[in-house]
Amino acid sequence: MCITGYDNKAANGGCFQVLNSYGKKRGSGGYIYIPYYVFKKWAIAAFVIDNDPHDPPSLAKVKDGNPANNTRPAAAPASPNRTGPR
Repeated sequence: MCITGYDNKAANGGCFQVLNSYGKKRGSGGYIYIPYYVFKKWAIAAFVIDNDPHDPPSLAKVKDGNPANNTRPAAAPASPNRTGPR
């Protein structure tokens, strides 16, 4: 499952728009909507994929289910002996 959007104005305090893995015939044209409080209760981990070369990859920490309140820890400095992509 991949979170593709969010709506802070949706009922129950907002929700994530999620691309399902069953195709366009399931859900709402291939998408489901998960309220923040449900995500906070059941999500084990969430990963942020960001292609900004000035912002190294990091894990997102879900504070309260609302993406506006999430935090991203500072990335660890690269080892001088490390090779390849980060």
